[in-house]
Amino acid sequence: MIKVHERNQKLRRIFKYGCLIFGIAALAVGTWLVSFTRNCIATNECGMLQEVRGFIALASVRAGHQPGPQPATSECGCHDDGCGIPHPVQTPITPADEDAMRTPGELNPPFVSSDRHFPYAKVLEDPNNFRHIQCETQCVMRMASDIPTFENLDAAQTRLATRDGVPWHTFVLKAYGEWYEDNAALMPETTRLLKGADNQISAAILSILEPGKHIVSHCGAMRSVYRYHLGLQVDEANDAYIQVEDLTYHWKEGEGVMFDDAFRHEVKSEAFHNTSFRVVLFMDIYRDDLPLGSKSLHQFGEWLTRQSPIISEAKVKAQAMTQKHDHICHC
Repeated sequence: MIKVHERNQKLRRIFKYGCLIFGIAALAVGTWLVSFTRNCIATNECGMLQEVRGFIALASVRAGHQPGPQPATSECGCHDDGCGIPHPVQTPITPADEDAMRTPGELNPPFVSSDRHFPYAKVLEDPNNFRHIQCETQCVMRMASDIPTFENLDAAQTRLATRDGVPWHTFVLKAYGEWYEDNAALMPETTRLLKGADNQISAAILSILEPGKHIVSHCGAMRSVYRYHLGLQVDEANDAYIQVEDLTYHWKEGEGVMFDDAFRHEVKSEAFHNTSFRVVLFMDIYRDDLPLGSKSLHQFGEWLTRQSPIISEAKVKAQAMTQKHDHICHC
């Protein structure tokens, strides 16, 4: 019995020290990997800036969407000038209850229900709250000439943003999981409302299209978020729309819409009747219907992205206008 006891004690010590050594080794390797990755991003020596943003898409490799048939004129992932542009098909939006009836594990349609995946949208769409958001947006729009264009903040989007020569401006409140506090300070009530769902929001941006803007058909890489739009300023002729696959939605002021931007989609703001900018609150919402850990993986990818000096520089550019216009919008 004594020998058995001694043997068990010895095995326990071996197991204990083995776990300790394994833990230290794992911590060392993990620390080195994070340090190496941060250095690669910071120096861009590894050419990883684009790749690390693409890494975020890994959060939903196993689940998400099922794109419809790809027409010969447009393919997701095509970034050269040879990509065709399909003609918009004016069909009704996918009914919200189609998504509401989806059982866990089923593939989502292009448009999804904000009631199911982002119930807080009702707070933003509430008439009293929306009035404040719209008022602060109109205040910011008085500085429109100083709001940076998308490609000035993210050179990787130059082809998408500048293809037709019509500007696409972006006023960033939150990006890659980080608040742009100087910009947010200009819209205090909007920021207060958004921070009510802070842990659900990856990005929040005023997306501003000048009349005639056409964002060509493309696909988002990050399946771990859903895209939410809240119409803030839409021309009375209502000629601005988004097409996701073969489904088209015309924005309406005070109305939100949610979709999976990993599907092929394009945006058009017709110039024929439009005389004003189209403005929507453009938000990325962490998905709640993916495998456990997907959100954490996405947020880790966001953290890695924020380590890049290119992203840090973009943050400075995004908030530069606040040095010129430091008044807070009170509504």
